[in-house]
Amino acid sequence: MRGSVSFFRSVLNPKDRFSARMSRRLLWKNEEKGYEAAAARYGPSLGKRKPQPVLEEWIKEMGWEDGRGMEKLLQTSCLYRNMNEFLDALAFGTEGDLRRPGKKQYRSDAVTLMTLHASKGLEFSAVILCGVRKGVIPLEWKKGEEPEESGKEEERRLFYVGMTRARDQLILVTGKEESEFLSAIPGDCVERENAAGSGREQDIKQLSLFDWIQ
Repeated sequence: MRGSVSFFRSVLNPKDRFSARMSRRLLWKNEEKGYEAAAARYGPSLGKRKPQPVLEEWIKEMGWEDGRGMEKLLQTSCLYRNMNEFLDALAFGTEGDLRRPGKKQYRSDAVTLMTLHASKGLEFSAVILCGVRKGVIPLEWKKGEEPEESGKEEERRLFYVGMTRARDQLILVTGKEESEFLSAIPGDCVERENAAGSGREQDIKQLSLFDWIQ
């Protein structure tokens, strides 16, 4: 991925010799002909084209269809109008910034932490519900302290309230044993992503739920 970014930077800015050397070393093992041929193909129209189709063509040409890093780069590129804007965002963006179509920006320092009860009546562009797993949502009571069935239904309503606070994006973070409430969400409305922990294996699933609730 680093070699690809360096290549496009060098093509857009021929004076950027550092990026040119970096891309030649990472992508073509310092072979000059490979770099020059690619630059000749992409150079003439690179500044005018949207980055997503450029990267789709590039990934296919390089045989990286199964590359996870390039897939993430491709998914991010669709939010930008041209390659210059995209490369600037990669260079100067801050970790945790989220870009969405329609000129919306959600920054990592604009986070509100609250309970499901406190969220009633509010709306947010992006919502993350953590702990959507067995024993937490709904809450698992000690033996002999179980609430009436109406108590579980109240928690179900609260869970619904939390989900419907999201206007654009909803992320549900669960674990090995998922909350029973998740079974009510249609499978075709959910995208699942496994998250691996640092230094140890974790069985965590992140669910991105789209606006299936009208």
